[in-house]
Amino acid sequence: MPGTSLILLLAAWTLPPDEPRVVDEVRDDENRPPCRTVFPPGAPIAPRFHVNHGSRGFADVWLNGGETPQRIDAKLVQRLPETDLVEAALPAGKEGDVLEYTLAAVQAGRTAWREGPRAVCFISRSPVRLSDVADNPKPYKSKMTPSPTDWRDRSIYFLMIDRFSDGDATNNRLGYSGFDRAANFGAHGGDFRGLSQKLDYIRDLGASAIWVTPILQNYGAYHGYGAVNFLLPDRRLGTLDDFRRFIDEAHKREIAVILDIICNHQGDLIGPGNGEFSFTRTEREEEFFYRMNRDKVLPVPHEFRSLDLFHHFGNIDDWNDSAQALVGSFAGLDDFRTELPEIRRAMQEIYKYWIAQTDVDGFRVDTVKHVDREFWTGFCPEIRRYAASIGKKNFYLCGELWSGDDVQVAPYTGTRMGGPFLFDGMAHFPMFETLRDVFSDGKPTNLLTRRADAAALYHDDALNVVFFDNHDVPRFLHGKGADGIDRLKLALAFLYTARGIPCLYYGTEQGFSGGADPSNREDLFDNPEWEGDSGPADGDNFNSGHELYRWISSLNRIRSQREPLRRGSCVARYEEGRGAGLYAFSRITETEELLVVLNTSDQPRTAAEIPLDRRKTPPGTVLVDLLEGKEGLRVAPGRSEVSVALPPFGARIYARR
Repeated sequence: MPGTSLILLLAAWTLPPDEPRVVDEVRDDENRPPCRTVFPPGAPIAPRFHVNHGSRGFADVWLNGGETPQRIDAKLVQRLPETDLVEAALPAGKEGDVLEYTLAAVQAGRTAWREGPRAVCFISRSPVRLSDVADNPKPYKSKMTPSPTDWRDRSIYFLMIDRFSDGDATNNRLGYSGFDRAANFGAHGGDFRGLSQKLDYIRDLGASAIWVTPILQNYGAYHGYGAVNFLLPDRRLGTLDDFRRFIDEAHKREIAVILDIICNHQGDLIGPGNGEFSFTRTEREEEFFYRMNRDKVLPVPHEFRSLDLFHHFGNIDDWNDSAQALVGSFAGLDDFRTELPEIRRAMQEIYKYWIAQTDVDGFRVDTVKHVDREFWTGFCPEIRRYAASIGKKNFYLCGELWSGDDVQVAPYTGTRMGGPFLFDGMAHFPMFETLRDVFSDGKPTNLLTRRADAAALYHDDALNVVFFDNHDVPRFLHGKGADGIDRLKLALAFLYTARGIPCLYYGTEQGFSGGADPSNREDLFDNPEWEGDSGPADGDNFNSGHELYRWISSLNRIRSQREPLRRGSCVARYEEGRGAGLYAFSRITETEELLVVLNTSDQPRTAAEIPLDRRKTPPGTVLVDLLEGKEGLRVAPGRSEVSVALPPFGARIYARR
């Protein structure tokens, strides 16, 4: 009502350290800044606010998403000249509780009242300082799941949690993500429970590993790459127990889980003290401040609240400038000074903690080239050592370096830099570019051979993650005509038969065709509110009868049954140097050879005298096409070659009968 004011003040009491405590609080009102009041660790939930003299203050409290609130009268704390300072003691919470509350006041003799914005408190024993985290933490369960024996046997399904499946609608508005299913950059509601509910869909597709986007508490970032609390999962995604259950259920289905992590930056919590600046300015402001009293929150762990831990050079202007790439801010995100010992130590402790707390099987590490190389010489060996010490001796580390140049990407694998063993493999952006060139744009197939020639630069190119769709680029089908599906099926045939760990971006199996970010981050679940959710993405898209789903399932089945497709060497057998056409290659082990032939042309093509390994495929051998399950070729007596004819965009995988 007019003249009634509500001002939230900072609580300052403490509880014993072993008691549940408020570790996070956010206001659920898009027109008001979140988190003006942050309860300090150990504080009871007793917000204070002002009301006019003679007015009654109270709080309405909802526990764990309940529909009926509990009304709690506020007690007078202090009578001030113009207002009364009152306090509403909310119910004591236990570990895992979520309390939602509004603060309200009503004038004496009136029935209408004025409310403050709704706030949400999370009750947890989660650590808030690095000193709360052991350097070599004890795992949360007595026996951890061993990591996969050989990652070459795995097939990855990469999904964005927020856009995959909403299994718990009660958590959609929690955290700082800005839930809005109609907004391109709003959170849409996907969560950990949704992942668990759709594991059979992923398993039946043939995937044996799932790569999920970051799970840490973010600020204003639905995608997960803007962390503000490195020790707590994002509450809109669910609880730590929800994530553990997802991993446990995945492991029961023999599916490994790879967690996306960031060491380079945190969310956008720091701003210039006086105007804007960047690399293009001759004068650079050095005064930064946390907007803790405006529209931003403070980071966790508490050690990250020192501005000395961050670079202060503004956003990267020139992505090809290696100096800017190291010390500039990535799209406004606060750039850690990863050259500092305290940051290096903190990141090791943080991510060892997450291995211990979740039983995850590997990390995909974001923005590797934006971190000084010496950081990785300490981080990678220590993460690998710790994981092995708790029973995960083959913990997988995959780095992300966005470059089409193998010379830039490959040195981060193994000991190629001459020091400690770094990443097992890399997100293979050079091959990504080649796959788009050949299968999408119809360029010469010999580009595939040229790309494969760079394999020797890597520790083991079979441990690189190979893909042609991801969350940062327009989808393969974007803008394609009538032959788009045929081209996509051909690219998929290569993906699951060539060297490397194949990685499928969620939605590809349903024919998604979104353009650049965020259009390429469609909801797999039904979201009629999003205008970007159009075409094949309309409705619920967990369709195991889709043509592409069945095709990928078949390719995964063949790959899992045939060792050469997972572990064999790769030998180019036939290629085109002038444009689209045939490409043939063999995958070979000591005992077996498989011949893969693909036609990237929209016209029938024939290749005569494709050579084979005479020892593995002797004269007279009958070859069966594994895709169609019927006899396809016979090697003529006295010969070691075959002639192959394929229809437009045809694919064959030949093996001995």
